[in-house]
Amino acid sequence: MTGPQLTDTSKATVFTVIVLLLAVAMAASIRLFSITSGSLSTALYMVTPALTALIMMLVVTRDGFSKEGWKTLGLHRLGIKAWWIAIVAPALVGVVATAIVWATPSLRSSCPTTLVSKYSTSLYSSSSSRSRFLWARNSDGEATCSPSSCLWVGRGL
Repeated sequence: MTGPQLTDTSKATVFTVIVLLLAVAMAASIRLFSITSGSLSTALYMVTPALTALIMMLVVTRDGFSKEGWKTLGLHRLGIKAWWIAIVAPALVGVVATAIVWATPSLRSSCPTTLVSKYSTSLYSSSSSRSRFLWARNSDGEATCSPSSCLWVGRGL
């Protein structure tokens, strides 16, 4: 049983439209059911491409009803020899990106000025359950924290 013969471009277009429609449906569901858990709403969004792939394979192209159809997705073998690439490559990108952010002055977080205005000194301490940050005011008067202007004291890490 084969489905309609679609070109690769039309398959990609249908896939994109279905993903966007599912994402809108997930957003409406999250709002309708008042889902406040960030991890649950994230999981709902993350499942949309996989769900769309199933819809494409089983409903749109109907290629999922044959063994050859699943081979086009590479699902006919585990491919364990190449798993290291799937693990090392994202980790390497993350490490390089983190190193670039920490090495440049682009790492900066700022406090709302309403919070800063409560303090009369140029330095103040903000405690959390894990860390204590010392924030400094920059030349514009807003509180900033960066590796060069902030003392990070880890506690219980």
